[in-house]
Amino acid sequence: MSNQACEPCARRKVRCDKQQPCSNCKRRKQDQCTYPEAAPTDRVKRLESLVRSLGGDPNSDGSRTPKRARLGPSPVETQSNDRDAGASTESERGQPILVEQDGQSYYVEMRAWHSHLGLEVNQQNEVNHDVLMSRPLISRTKPDALQGLLRADYNINLALQHPSVQDANFLWDRFERNANPLIKIDFDWALKGLRATSTDIEGRTSLKDPEHTLLFCLYLMSIVSIPEEECTKILHQPKQVLLSHYQAVCEQALSRSNIFCIADVIIIRALILYMASRAASIERLSIRSLFSLMGLTIRNAEALGIHRDGAILRLNPVETESRRRLWWHLQHLDLALGVRCGTTPLTLMAGWDANVPLNVEDSDLKPDMTEAPIERKGLTSLSYCLWTYWIVSQQREFFSSEKGKLGISWASNKSLSHATKNSY
Repeated sequence: MSNQACEPCARRKVRCDKQQPCSNCKRRKQDQCTYPEAAPTDRVKRLESLVRSLGGDPNSDGSRTPKRARLGPSPVETQSNDRDAGASTESERGQPILVEQDGQSYYVEMRAWHSHLGLEVNQQNEVNHDVLMSRPLISRTKPDALQGLLRADYNINLALQHPSVQDANFLWDRFERNANPLIKIDFDWALKGLRATSTDIEGRTSLKDPEHTLLFCLYLMSIVSIPEEECTKILHQPKQVLLSHYQAVCEQALSRSNIFCIADVIIIRALILYMASRAASIERLSIRSLFSLMGLTIRNAEALGIHRDGAILRLNPVETESRRRLWWHLQHLDLALGVRCGTTPLTLMAGWDANVPLNVEDSDLKPDMTEAPIERKGLTSLSYCLWTYWIVSQQREFFSSEKGKLGISWASNKSLSHATKNSY
């Protein structure tokens, strides 16, 4: 397959799929699908660039063993007090990028993978987006693994599965009071807009499937947090009946989202709420199955680049903070489920570098801001979550340091005070 468009497509300035012959030339019988030969010097430059990105020296005679490529920062380095310390190491190995294609985002790691995926990278580590648009990153013809495992029923109108406006407002009130302080993965001002739409009959019809999915998982989380008496008195149904109903609705909505290949970060949020609600009522689902679902969710989050800090990806402060909250809450849930399964999550020892969220109020973050807000001193609405994230960071430190492994038992770690152990 050529790295350049064929000559007829180049003349007409249309996208070429680089096949032999390409699809455009197949339709236009008068065109002869021929590709320009790449100059030897161009190929040599690309190969030398690839060797450098892997830690080698293209000018070496081969008598010395090249340095091993550095694939990512160690867990110890990610605990650095300087939030921008990763910038220099990133420039050495090639910046990661988020690629927008067909309305979806794809995360591409190091420069070596840019070449593997056919992305042309210049000396300033910038991707040639013209080449990118002519070569899709993801094949549209190959089916996803286990695609038929979850059968979605598209005859169901998700807008009609919402509770009444009165019940929806009640569930929103309970979510904001009982659950949101413990699961701060969305900003208050974003939730306010979603609430206004979801409690309006006509507004519900404008929601997309991912937003419906997030709302159903939010309702499920609310019901989990409500006592049996309130369910019977206000919602007029037993709690177990409500749980069964909204679990089924959540899973039907999730089945439409192709959770084996998630393309929308809203579905990651929905899965966090779904797994948190299921973990809080373990009599309904096995923890082992939730732990497996967590692994699937984390892999999808990695594919969206959420494990990398937004500052490295040059994202705005609001999106950076949103992704940090998502990733760290995933790690907290993964650790909590791992404890119940008697298993240590492997991501604790992985080299991800998403920084801990800032200790700020949601009102400190504005959608149009270009500079990160100054962290507050003292307690904020995010303080409880930051405490749970501190536990995750301590686990990572123990795994990466020479002090020995903490595992999943607090009692085995003598460096922690009794007060710290008892407060967990």
